[in-house]
Amino acid sequence: MIPSRGNGNHTVKGVSMVYRSLTTVFMVCCVMNATVSGGNSPDSIPFTDAVHAAVENHPRLQVVTPAVAAREAETGLAGMWENPQAGVEVAGVNEGDIEFRLSQKIPLGGKTKARAAIAGHECDRERKNGAVIRREIELGLVERFIPVVVYEDRCRITDSLLTLTEALAAEIRRRVENGAARPADTIRIRIECDRITMERDELRAMAQSSRNVFAQYGADTMLLRTGGRPNLSLTLPPFDSLAAMIDSRPDRKNALESLVGFDLEDALILRERCPDIVAEAGFVRGRDGGGNDPLIALSLDLPLRRSINLKRRTVASNRQLMQVTLDEEKRASVGDLKELYARFAVLEKRRQTIVTKINPGNGALTAVLEEYYRAGNGSLMEVIEARREQTNGALAMMDSYEEQARCALGVMRTSGCTIDIITDRE
Repeated sequence: MIPSRGNGNHTVKGVSMVYRSLTTVFMVCCVMNATVSGGNSPDSIPFTDAVHAAVENHPRLQVVTPAVAAREAETGLAGMWENPQAGVEVAGVNEGDIEFRLSQKIPLGGKTKARAAIAGHECDRERKNGAVIRREIELGLVERFIPVVVYEDRCRITDSLLTLTEALAAEIRRRVENGAARPADTIRIRIECDRITMERDELRAMAQSSRNVFAQYGADTMLLRTGGRPNLSLTLPPFDSLAAMIDSRPDRKNALESLVGFDLEDALILRERCPDIVAEAGFVRGRDGGGNDPLIALSLDLPLRRSINLKRRTVASNRQLMQVTLDEEKRASVGDLKELYARFAVLEKRRQTIVTKINPGNGALTAVLEEYYRAGNGSLMEVIEARREQTNGALAMMDSYEEQARCALGVMRTSGCTIDIITDRE
């Protein structure tokens, strides 16, 4: 039984019930605001739809089509013979004979087909580069939207605290008028309201600034209306499946394709062992113009075996270097995944502690201190400090989410998987 002063026992019990209700409302608001983003207005665009539209219309992705077209043109040229050559030669000043000649180099041994295969492979890699750019843009948008939902939810939580604190201020004013509280309490609670308002306004400014950064990166003002919610139930796929997905990452798949390019280049060098034929045809006209003597010649463009062996050795060395580099990058990626996985587990344990222990404890403490204050056995500053701790507990959930979200984003970048860091679900 909490003692009361004077003859205000009935009033104290009624006010205590009011503040127990307000404390319960605050806790519910904190939980709700931890899952609702301030950007979800009626005219907002779902995060998934906004990201998809921004990726497809992003300026960086628009350069892929002309780049692929250029590669396709190179592929067509690679499958053609070299242009024929025509020439005129004057045999000598005194003789005056004029020689007209047309020559054509005819590649043998499948060299034209091998060159076309190399050009086609490069064209395919250029086409797949679009998936690499698309993935980079998508992850960049997710990264820049995390601060948006964090700041907006912090703002919502602070708004809830401000509403309850203003309700407390109104009740204190009535108590001061009835002589049940000190006038200084009115000043203290007004200062607290002003402090919370200042923090709320700063959070609103930071949220808007983060939205501007998000829209600028996406190169579309439509992104200013993006709505989304922080997924507070973030989980990571099993580690073994993440490690197995590394080679399916768009940028790594494109890098692995370079090994095929080395094999195609080596195949072309092997075909260069077969000599090419140079066919020439023309005529020689004498200075007297009496007639044209026909001219027909065939020659072979003989390759040097030593030169071919050196070329093959160079290609093999470059391929081996690329393979070693790719293997080392994969080992580093697996190590990064282990570190991210361990960090995420620590953050999840901290979040569970906040949700199951710290926040309920802060709520119970606040309720008790408010009861004591109503009964005249506690100070207003104790109540204010308890409210701050209660709010800090709710904000700590968002801090934990932000760290987990960035950890999950690192997992997405490293493994190539997809995780719902931001969700559109109601």
